[in-house]
Amino acid sequence: MAIVEGLLFGFVLQLSIGPVCLSVWQRSLTAGFWQAWLMILGVATVDAAYMMAALWGIGRFLENPVVGAALIVYGIILLGRGLVL
Repeated sequence: MAIVEGLLFGFVLQLSIGPVCLSVWQRSLTAGFWQAWLMILGVATVDAAYMMAALWGIGRFLENPVVGAALIVYGIILLGRGLVL
């Protein structure tokens, strides 16, 4: 029963309109269906990667200070790139 409740809750969360949804809508209006479809594939791939990382216990991996620092630097680079675009 808990699995069914979890699935239903997950489906309800997918109905929310957030920044990714709005970005896909904008992409579809400005660049067309196929460009929006590619963006959706990218979003789905990243979501799947996050789920797999959570399942594999990425928390233990991030306890390493070198890995944590590298991810912070990588995040800053991505943030800066996003602000430039």
